[in-house]
Amino acid sequence: MKQLACRWFAGCLALAALGFQQPAATALVSTVQREGEWYCSISAPRSPLGSLVEQLAGAMQMRIEGLERISPTALVTVELRERPAAQALDWLLGSCNLRASWRTGVVAIRELVPASPTPDELRDLALSAYSSALRSFPDAESGAAAAFAKASIFERRGDLSQAISGFESLARAFPHADQASEALIRAARMLFAAGDYENAGNRYADLVRLGSKGPLELEARLGFAECLARQGDFRTALRLVVALDLSSPAADRAELHRRLLVRARCVLGDGNPEGARKLLAESQNGGLEPALEEQFYELSARALPADAPPMQAARAWMEYARRCSGEARSAAVREAARLTRISGDELGALWIDRWAQLNGAGDAAHAHARAAREAMGLDDLSLETDPAEDRLARAERLARARLWAEGHSAFRALREQSLPLDEPALTRMYLGLARCLHGLERIDDAIGMLREGLELVAAPEQRREFYVCAAAIFEDCGRIDDAIDAYRGRL
Repeated sequence: MKQLACRWFAGCLALAALGFQQPAATALVSTVQREGEWYCSISAPRSPLGSLVEQLAGAMQMRIEGLERISPTALVTVELRERPAAQALDWLLGSCNLRASWRTGVVAIRELVPASPTPDELRDLALSAYSSALRSFPDAESGAAAAFAKASIFERRGDLSQAISGFESLARAFPHADQASEALIRAARMLFAAGDYENAGNRYADLVRLGSKGPLELEARLGFAECLARQGDFRTALRLVVALDLSSPAADRAELHRRLLVRARCVLGDGNPEGARKLLAESQNGGLEPALEEQFYELSARALPADAPPMQAARAWMEYARRCSGEARSAAVREAARLTRISGDELGALWIDRWAQLNGAGDAAHAHARAAREAMGLDDLSLETDPAEDRLARAERLARARLWAEGHSAFRALREQSLPLDEPALTRMYLGLARCLHGLERIDDAIGMLREGLELVAAPEQRREFYVCAAAIFEDCGRIDDAIDAYRGRL
């Protein structure tokens, strides 16, 4: 009797539970394939995520890997109409920090791994952390290390003004910290590289006053002397270098050569170019360090004797121009072009002008290039007075020097004046025009000139030169079929 009562009571509880249970939410998933891509519509109020993913994959006849990564208790509410299935699946899985990767017949579920921050993002985070720490704990023992790291980040990012300010602030706030000497030397190096010799000298002097010993102190003493020399105080700078040599001889060849170059600058500035040349020759012993090349060639150009041949002086200034930049390069190019013109090498002046345009010196040599063109008869007025043969020879010299624009101008002026030329001269003119246009990468214009010239000559040997020139141009630019036709006498 007791067992029957218990069963009756359990049955009543089950019926009550069934009577009060809420109706289950129904998820509707439909898919359609258009032009090879699956689209889906989903209507699912508070539905299990795993079930939705299974329905969607099943509708596309795809197998699922990694379904166990979805929590059984994960519920989503979705209302989508005609969305790409891949996009919909990304949205569904993204709600649980998951993602899907696709391959033939399979959808693989993976955990969503955040992308690694970029170096710039990490530097920004570090800067923020260091700045916050320095504001909160300005007198902390590790404050110098934080300030040094912060300034170093600015230096690596190329923000030199912020880096210099940071290093200088560190030296003022933590003058006795281990990082103070390194901070001052870095600030001085950057200021020196920027041409701010006064402030660079001040930072070198600050480091010397700190009284630290070692390589940084020696570098600071030499750097201070060099800054004075760059500012024109040659005698004081020379005394400092001599004193440095007496107290601390150079430790290696690079340091010795740098000291010799500082001495040479001082001696040259004091009016003794011969003494400077001796010091420069000594600084070359054992080879010249790349870091010192710019300074060496600058001093070599400035220390040339007054009676040096102009072409030798021009070469010295061009060696310096190749190694310097900015206004220093423009000034060196200008002087090289001037000396080249004095030596009578007009082609050289035109070449220097072209080099300047291609290497950041702009119009530094334009004035000398114009004078060279006038001297060579490349301006319209002088062309009217020169014999045709002379002008043709000058144009060919320009082409041989690979001065394509100048050569084209000379040949074109000769053609436009319609002077009487025999067939060999006509051939030379049109071939020169074509080669200059080819050098300027105007291939179709070059071939057009050759076709025009062919109509003006009849001798087989001249016509053959036209075809060979055309074939060479076609071959150089990869038009092999056209080159073959030209070699066969068709243009």
